[in-house]
Amino acid sequence: MDATKPNPPTIPPPPFEQNAVLIYSAGYSGLSPMGPGVTIDAATGIISGIAPSKLGTYVVAVVVNEYRKGILIGATRKELHIDVASCQSTVAALMSKYIMCDAFSFTFKNEGTPPTGSTYNWNFGDPATGANNFSSSPTPTHLYSDTGVFKINLKITVPGGCEDSVSSLAYIYPGFFPAFTSNGQCKNTQIQFFDKTQTNYGVVDSWAWNFDDATYPSNISTLQNPQHLFSNSGNYNVSLTVGNSKGCIKTITKPVVIKNKPDLTLTNDTLICSIDTLQLNAIGNGNAFWTPDYNINNQNNVSPLVSPDAPTMYYVTLTDALGCKTFDSVFVDVKQFVTIEAGRDTGICAGDSYQLNPISDALQYQWSPVPFLDKGTIKNPIANPTVTTTFYVIGNIGKCQSTDSVKIKVSFYPPFAGISDTSLCLGNSVQLNATGGIMYSWSPAMFLNNPNIPNPIAKPSRSIQYVVAILDSSGCLKPVFDTVVVRVEKVIADAGPRDTSIVINQPLQLKGTGGLLYLWSPARGLSDINIFNPIALLNDDITYVLTTSASSGCFATDTISVRVYKVAPGLYTPNAFTPNRDGLNDVFKPIGIGIKQINYFKIFDRWGQIIFSSTQQNAGWDGTFKGRSKDAAVFVWMIEGVDYLDKKIVQKGTVTLIR
Repeated sequence: MDATKPNPPTIPPPPFEQNAVLIYSAGYSGLSPMGPGVTIDAATGIISGIAPSKLGTYVVAVVVNEYRKGILIGATRKELHIDVASCQSTVAALMSKYIMCDAFSFTFKNEGTPPTGSTYNWNFGDPATGANNFSSSPTPTHLYSDTGVFKINLKITVPGGCEDSVSSLAYIYPGFFPAFTSNGQCKNTQIQFFDKTQTNYGVVDSWAWNFDDATYPSNISTLQNPQHLFSNSGNYNVSLTVGNSKGCIKTITKPVVIKNKPDLTLTNDTLICSIDTLQLNAIGNGNAFWTPDYNINNQNNVSPLVSPDAPTMYYVTLTDALGCKTFDSVFVDVKQFVTIEAGRDTGICAGDSYQLNPISDALQYQWSPVPFLDKGTIKNPIANPTVTTTFYVIGNIGKCQSTDSVKIKVSFYPPFAGISDTSLCLGNSVQLNATGGIMYSWSPAMFLNNPNIPNPIAKPSRSIQYVVAILDSSGCLKPVFDTVVVRVEKVIADAGPRDTSIVINQPLQLKGTGGLLYLWSPARGLSDINIFNPIALLNDDITYVLTTSASSGCFATDTISVRVYKVAPGLYTPNAFTPNRDGLNDVFKPIGIGIKQINYFKIFDRWGQIIFSSTQQNAGWDGTFKGRSKDAAVFVWMIEGVDYLDKKIVQKGTVTLIR
């Protein structure tokens, strides 16, 4: 029988009679309703022990008796329902401790793996934060109210009701700043390291150095301020792991550069005048010693004064505080006077600039007049004179100086008369004309009789732009340029079809194109010789000449030949044709004489299929159908047209295709 349920009563169902017997499963009783592993303290009422192995709901009734002077005066009963469920392994886990040395806030997380659907209950041990001391988030962030040690508690409830809890400690001591410096720079000398760590709480009490020097037997140290000797130059990533008495531990890594010798920067090689004194400079970390002891005020000064009267090489030895040494030298050339040549006189074109380039050993320069220079105190200024100007320069070596001058002649571009654009008719020529120089060059050279003279003759076949370069002898060696556009007017006359046919007394509408003005000749049979579309009435063959002109005066001519048939209007067709592409009789078509329009022109094969159809005058059949040549045969044709008197003409017949 289920231990969580009583045996069915043998007496009638509730309400039970007083003193009725309740029967329990084996191992359970009224004094042990959850089995022998769970007991009740008669004095405190605390139920404790190990839950039974069988799952289910257990009912426990607790009776509390109240006595007064040893006499029972009352009893209170409380019924408890206790669920016993299957719980998994530990689901709540925290780190052994949390040390926060950077800030007052920290984001916590459960280190265990609870099942999906679990709920969280955090207590950060920080009552001063009020409601913020608790959280139900899986990964809460808490801002602590003060420094100190706080007890953290996490309780996780999994689906089914089982709970697991865990506690840990949080050490809140923000304000821990690791740092270190080093003194020394050379290999094979001791490099001194200094711990510069600062802490707001506790004291710094542990150090672990790593010098990143695998070649050295002792690459580590636990001293606060150790020394280390590097046997090779290079870049080393030195790290320091430092801790304080509050449990903060951090690591800092910094690059340390180890050199073969100390850094030393010297004055560049230079020169002085024999009457001057020069200050040398040895820039570096250490003590300096200069040689030779020749006209030098202090051999042990990093910046001594020297006044040699002959060229001298000075040597310096720099020794740093740890005994590392380096050497260098500086050459001091000595001049008795300043040499300066401003350069040869020259010329430029107006608007151009010129860079002055003196030959000199001076160290300082002063040019004048300054307004025509970009800079007056450099060796090679750029001059921009607007008129011919003499430039003066003073060169100094200390107290010694010399002067010289150079003249720049400013020449103006050659004058010339502007060239006007021009127009001409196709086939005509024009003479171009440029002035103001002694040399000329026209481009492009096409259509010119000579591109190297001032006045070449151009006969272009199309509009064109010419550019002429003009060079003068006034001193400006750069040409000036001008352009001229030659526009070519091209008139194309068109009198209509080259040959046309009409019947006698049939009006012929002429139509000319190509210009603005028209003239037809001869005037015989024309309604008006000065319009583009006169009507001709003819009895005989004639050839008309059309002359047409444009507004520019350019003109052109064309002709049209008119053949007059003295027959009635009609459609005339051959009875055979040979489409062999020899240019003779290749197309079968009607010849309309006096015909105004074609209504239809159709050709049929012997089965009655239309193999050609058109309504265009002068359209004909080339002997093909759907892109393929027809074999030799006889074909039927039909044609309908309208003559110039609006009379309908219908004709039909046969034609033989000959291959």
